[in-house]
Amino acid sequence: MKGLIVVAVVAGAVYLPMFGNEMAIDDRVFLQEWEGIKEVNLIKVFGGDVPVGHEGVYRPVRGLLYQIYYQLWGESLWGYRFNALAINALASVLVFLILVRLGRGMGLWGGMLFALHPVHVETISYLASSMETVGIVATLAAFYLYLRKQKWWSVGLAVVGYFTTEMALTVPVLIMLY
Repeated sequence: MKGLIVVAVVAGAVYLPMFGNEMAIDDRVFLQEWEGIKEVNLIKVFGGDVPVGHEGVYRPVRGLLYQIYYQLWGESLWGYRFNALAINALASVLVFLILVRLGRGMGLWGGMLFALHPVHVETISYLASSMETVGIVATLAAFYLYLRKQKWWSVGLAVVGYFTTEMALTVPVLIMLY
């Protein structure tokens, strides 16, 4: 339990400086210019509504999350940054739990490596990209639930992941490798 808390705190604390950042790259497109974000509309989002310039990308769960977050935080960067920080902490905790479950004695180190690895900087500090981390959480949670013999919940979270980010397509590969 102590390791889990350490991983969560470190995963959050390391990204606290991002709260002073401005919007980057597509943040304005997704959070200000996209009219589809201004109301929760399942028909539009599952129909493929995306901002201009992102046509052909079908990620309806990601779009739905944008809509929900907009209802919560509007254009306040603080809410989106807090969300990115919390999702990173959750992903790091899931890595910790998976490694503990696998019994390799590397839960704390693996969770810390995941939390602190610089490859995650973009998906956490770049708001439009931070939705990818939600898909990673769904992927990790699906695998963790599979390890706990909760296969139907695992399948459900894998499907959520599939409609959030393409990276979630690795769930069957993780299961086969396991």
